[in-house]
Parts: sequence; C-alpha cells; structure tokens
Amino acid sequence: MIWIILLASLLLRLWGINFAFPLRYGHIDESVIIFYTTRFFTGDFNPNPFFDYPTFYLYLLFFCYLLFFIVGFILGKFDSISSFIAFQHTNAVPFVLIGRLLTVVFSIGTIYLTYLLAKKLFDKKTGLLSALFLSLSWQHLLSSHYATTDIAAAFFTLLSAYFVWSICTKNDLKSYILAGFFCGLSVATKYYGGIIFLAIIIFGWKNKKHIGYSLLATITGFFIGCPFAFIDYA
Repeated sequence: MIWIILLASLLLRLWGINFAFPLRYGHIDESVIIFYTTRFFTGDFNPNPFFDYPTFYLYLLFFCYLLFFIVGFILGKFDSISSFIAFQHTNAVPFVLIGRLLTVVFSIGTIYLTYLLAKKLFDKKTGLLSALFLSLSWQHLLSSHYATTDIAAAFFTLLSAYFVWSICTKNDLKSYILAGFFCGLSVATKYYGGIIFLAIIIFGWKNKKHIGYSLLATITGFFIGCPFAFIDYA
C-alpha cells in the first residue's frame, strides 16, 4: 500500500513541475540557488559572501549539474565548462528542472520517512494514513515544486527524528550518533534544522556522555555539508 501512496505522490509532484517555463525562474529563491551552484564550476566551493543558505543542498545540486555536464560532454552538447555555463545563461530551463527534480526525490523521501516513523511510533495503519495526509498536503506539494532547500531540510530533520525515537527505545550510542549526524546535515541544508537537537537533549539527557558524542556528530554533519562556515568563518 505504501508503494501506491509513494507512486501517487510522485505523479502529483511531477504534475506541473514545469510551471513558469520558459521563464528563467518561477521562484526568486531558485534564481539565487542556481546562481551560486553554477558558480562552483569555477572550482571555488566557497559561497562567500552568500551564507543566507548553508551549502549542502547547493553541493548536491552541483553534483547533479556535473552529471548533466558529463552526459552533455559525451554527447557533444558541451565542449567545455565555459560552454556549459554559457548554455545556462541562455537556457536556464534544464537547470531549474534538475533542481526541482532533486527536490521531488527528497519530497518522496519525507513521505516514506513519515510512514516509517509513524509506523514505529504507533502501527502500520497510522503510518499509511500519515504518509497519505502528507502526500496530499497542499504546502508540501507546493514546496515540492521548487528548486529550493525546504523539502531537503525537512527530509534530514525527519531522518534525525527517526533516530531520536531510537534513542528513546534503544538508548544505544549508534542512535545518538546518527540522530546527531543527520541533525547536522539538516542544519547544513537550512539552519532551522538545528532545533531537532533539543529533542536529542530531552530524550537522552540521562546519558550525558552519549549526548556529547551526538553533539560531535552534529558538528561533523554540519561541517560536511557546509565546511566554509568553519573555514571562512569571518
């Protein structure tokens, strides 16, 4: 049943994903994200001066663009990075679409994680209903059509919450580390994800040593996703 819900969710999120085309962008934040992501093709992965968003989503999007360039290079569409960037300036549509498709992947992931978490907390029926309600949520559908960071951040926040519950039930070091690590990746996607660390403290306060390891895992996850927040702190 969950696979039917996920398939229906995918179709709903692909429907209308080309909105605002052939305009360059349909959402102002898409233009900002795509600009700084394509700038990484200069070889400099420091987003300075732009730290309004942390960089993990931008790095993932850069990897998708890199695959796009490699395929285009093999097929003879691009003969250099310069021609690739020039193509982006004249035809931004594929770049926007790739970003939106990346968001769709994270969107389906959040629905599946919602199912797993609700199933773990309650039962399978509750998990299915939770996934169904989220799949039909207007705000979730709307945000799933943008090449922006919100849905990806929600995915990593939910993944962290999944292991927070494991802290409650198992209280093992692995759960603390994974909850912290994915909390760090969530922060590295959009800063508000750090709020989930409060749940780690609340549910794991009796084991202060493990909370310390969880904090180190959070910092590690954030560093992996947004290293220049440390390297170029000023």
